[in-house]
Amino acid sequence: MFRGHYYTYIRFLRGNWHLLILAALAGLLYAASSALGVPFLLGKVLPAAFGDKLAIETPIVTFPSWVGWQPWVLPRGNEVEFAVFFLPTVFIFRGISQWLAGTLINIAGMRVIEAVRSEVFARIQKLPLSFFGRITTGDLMQRLTGDVASVRLVLIDVTNDIMIQPFTLIFAVGMVIFTCLSLDEGWRFLLCLLVVPVSVLLVRFVGRKIQKRNRLANAANVRVTSIAMENLHSPREVRAYNLEDREIARFNQASSAGLHAQGRIARYDKALSPLLEFVAATGIALAVWVGAHSGLDLPRLLIIIAALYIAYEPIKKLGRVSNMLRLAEVGLSRLTEIFNAPDEVPDPVEPVRISKIRG
Repeated sequence: MFRGHYYTYIRFLRGNWHLLILAALAGLLYAASSALGVPFLLGKVLPAAFGDKLAIETPIVTFPSWVGWQPWVLPRGNEVEFAVFFLPTVFIFRGISQWLAGTLINIAGMRVIEAVRSEVFARIQKLPLSFFGRITTGDLMQRLTGDVASVRLVLIDVTNDIMIQPFTLIFAVGMVIFTCLSLDEGWRFLLCLLVVPVSVLLVRFVGRKIQKRNRLANAANVRVTSIAMENLHSPREVRAYNLEDREIARFNQASSAGLHAQGRIARYDKALSPLLEFVAATGIALAVWVGAHSGLDLPRLLIIIAALYIAYEPIKKLGRVSNMLRLAEVGLSRLTEIFNAPDEVPDPVEPVRISKIRG
């Protein structure tokens, strides 16, 4: 995430690392309660609570033989009470951890965006007048408003998913691998995880398309802002030379170009989720086929299916994160130009105080 232009903004996180660490711990708790608690609930607790003899007699957790641990079993005779207690407990932990992670990330993000906005404005005050000759007023306003909002997009909106979803994916895949290794022919279910690289390739393909279209959309937005600023700053000249129709045509042309690019971005962005859901359904169908031909019992099959489904949810959200980062990258590169703009008229290292001027 912090490669290239993003690396510039790490220093703005100074003083907020404790919030990020606490948010990461909350994300870890959310991932554990989602990726481990939900499959365990569907595959073990609920079947036993409804009187499934196989589920009651089957241990809730079976460790590989090389571990040497005894299997864990549900409390006999109290399966219903355990299910009633377990269900709200899992979702209480999920809700609190999700709220805590989101709140801490937003607090840190608001502090960072205020620091970025202040430093950008301060940097502009120190640049020479030649800098303003190279960049139009509309372009500069776009950098101060829209591009600063891009930093907020990266540091607030997507960081919440970055803190939670990778942990959820790791726990869910780990749950599938652990359950498969506990079975005699469980290695066959590991083939279902081969669709995960397919999902990653889809995310990368869509992300590149979005980044390409976003460059065109950003250029069109800058042109729209520049035309509007130029027109509003010289209304007398426009009317004196009867340029109203020309200005309207210029504005409409730039606006149409931006609308076309935004439409292409929306097509690619909205296509990612259905594609990933199709890949997830293929992986789950493969798990059902393998389970049916290997004689696997229903509770364990439900655990594998639930873990696979939960594993694809973070992939989908991380795909959205990737798309948002691609959208923000163009704005961040333009904002970085201000930070890295050379001062062509620097102050002297040792200024000399002049005497009283006469004449």
